[in-house]
Amino acid sequence: MAFRQIKSGKPAGPDNIPAEALKADVRSCTDQIATLRIIVEQSIEWNSSLYINFIDYEKAFDSVDRTTLWKLLRYYGVPLSPGDRLDHEDVNIWIEARDTMDI
Repeated sequence: MAFRQIKSGKPAGPDNIPAEALKADVRSCTDQIATLRIIVEQSIEWNSSLYINFIDYEKAFDSVDRTTLWKLLRYYGVPLSPGDRLDHEDVNIWIEARDTMDI
């Protein structure tokens, strides 16, 4: 069995779970694993295909260039006034002005 190296430099244990993962919020992690297990079991029970995609939301959303985003919103006629609410299909966005910026 190959052992992975993690940030601390220690390899994962025989269960292939890094020690750092065990230090995370245990209840949250347990709830997520239980939910995932239920979904997998239902997929097997219903004999249906299952596709799972894990998204790193921090990297997905914190890397957005805000200036470009605001320019695109203005270009497409999206209201940019503080307190405006944007609704598009299943997405609800609340615009809050925390600082001023020229666009």
